[in-house]
Amino acid sequence: MRHLHPRFLPALLALSAACGAGEATPATHTTPEEPALMMVIRVVIDVVPAQRDAFVAYLTEEAERVREMDGCERYALYGDATEDNRFLLYEEWASAEAFAAYRTSDALRQSFTVLGPMMARPPDSAYFAAAPQPTS
Repeated sequence: MRHLHPRFLPALLALSAACGAGEATPATHTTPEEPALMMVIRVVIDVVPAQRDAFVAYLTEEAERVREMDGCERYALYGDATEDNRFLLYEEWASAEAFAAYRTSDALRQSFTVLGPMMARPPDSAYFAAAPQPTS
């Protein structure tokens, strides 16, 4: 198995730390009339070509486990339509607190341990706060 190049470790640690920190996440306190903000996360991941199948298999199983976590509204992996080894991981969490619990969980640490060596470069992540969407 290919090991994660040491230069990627700071980016992975920054991803973990940034998932709910500072500028990327506005304050989540609300008044009784304000709805709690949900978190929407998108992560673009480029995978080492030889690791593509293992990456998809692991994240397919991992998605089932993450969806069972409190506050996880959506956790889905999509393949890029033009780049075979590029993926989008899309997440929705009911609140910043629910996402923070996942961000600091053993499950996420384990994912980084397994998925890190499969990545061709550090992931490109963005974090958004949004009002919860009504379900139909």
